[in-house]
Amino acid sequence: SSWLLMEEQLPELKAGRMFTQADVTMCVIGGNDIADRAFTDEGFAWTAERLYPALPAGTVVSTVPSFGLPVFERKCRAANALRYPGAVCSSALDFQI
Repeated sequence: SSWLLMEEQLPELKAGRMFTQADVTMCVIGGNDIADRAFTDEGFAWTAERLYPALPAGTVVSTVPSFGLPVFERKCRAANALRYPGAVCSSALDFQI
């Protein structure tokens, strides 16, 4: 989930323990979030508002997948509407911080 990324993986990345240098950094989150029955637009927004500014500059953030399931479409649209201020949309599928 995006929360676990923020709590466990991001500190490792920031501390330089995941790798010393990266040519490309991607953030692919949200699939587990939207599958969770406890998902709320507000909860995902709260996490995204804290996560996106903490990512390294140049990180490519992909959209949340719906897995082709209509039940997830509304959640995906809400999650994908969130964009970090100042981010550059490089396509309909992602944006860059």
